[in-house]
Amino acid sequence: MTMIPDDGARLITREILHIAIQQAAPKILAVLNTDGKTWGPKYLDYALILPHFKDIFSFRIGKTVSWQEVSWGKWDSKHGVVVGDFTEVATKKAQLSKRGNASTAWIAENRPQLIQKDEFDYPGGDKLGDGIHGGASGAYGPTDAECLHIFRDTLANVVLNIMSR
Repeated sequence: MTMIPDDGARLITREILHIAIQQAAPKILAVLNTDGKTWGPKYLDYALILPHFKDIFSFRIGKTVSWQEVSWGKWDSKHGVVVGDFTEVATKKAQLSKRGNASTAWIAENRPQLIQKDEFDYPGGDKLGDGIHGGASGAYGPTDAECLHIFRDTLANVVLNIMSR
């Protein structure tokens, strides 16, 4: 696990994020293409909260394909989930992680009172560095979390490389 260094967070720009996205994408796609890691789509939506960004930074890794077997917001009994807007879910995971300053899995287990109406107790949201929180959504919760951590580690390495120059 490589956290984004506290003094490196200020170095993160949209350009740095795009470099990290490009570098992390092959690893994340390999996870998404592993049998049993997803329930339908082969992409993840991400949402990042950074202290020096005015807005949430959102992006997608993977190819958007037609996979939908049920309507949005409806219970999908085949996969045991409610189908929803993955960017919105990723954003809510990031916001919950920020509010609890921990992973959404830890919050659900240890501080469920922090989960607000219309939020989720799914894994896939976490603290990525000092004041930096992220969420990923589109696969099973544990896969979302795994891929968020792949992105966190990649971004941390990009930042560490810049700091070492």
